[in-house]
Amino acid sequence: MKVYKCIFTIWLIVTVLITVACKLSFGVIFFDVESIGMFTNIIPFDFVLKLIRNYKGAVDAGMNFQIIEIFYFIKDFVLNICLFIPCGFCLKGMKQKGLKVVAVSIFIALGLEVAQLSFRLFNIGSAMVDINDIIAATIGSIIGVIICNILFVLRKKD
Repeated sequence: MKVYKCIFTIWLIVTVLITVACKLSFGVIFFDVESIGMFTNIIPFDFVLKLIRNYKGAVDAGMNFQIIEIFYFIKDFVLNICLFIPCGFCLKGMKQKGLKVVAVSIFIALGLEVAQLSFRLFNIGSAMVDINDIIAATIGSIIGVIICNILFVLRKKD
């Protein structure tokens, strides 16, 4: 149990450093409050929906830019999933119920997004606030719970 707590604490510190602290620009890029909407996405998978709606126009204009955008969206989504797998794994390893693990992961992800938004409002951050990050965090924590459950079952068989 102590190992899980230690790993979880290290994971939380590293996650905050990666998602918030490393993206601070300390005023190098200045934004006003009106521009916050340009760097905030509150509609799940909005980017993908826009691509689907504009598919014909994208084909006519050439797909190079859209392919690069899709690649970055998928990469960001997958990395956010991977980032939260240890959270689900460690919390489940600390004997937490699966639903509680997912709820805690959602609150952690929401807290990180609010921190990014706060830094952006005070002109010291460059991270984009995105609902898709919270969705990816939820998926990652569920995968972590599943992995932990599989390992518990395998350990009981030994």
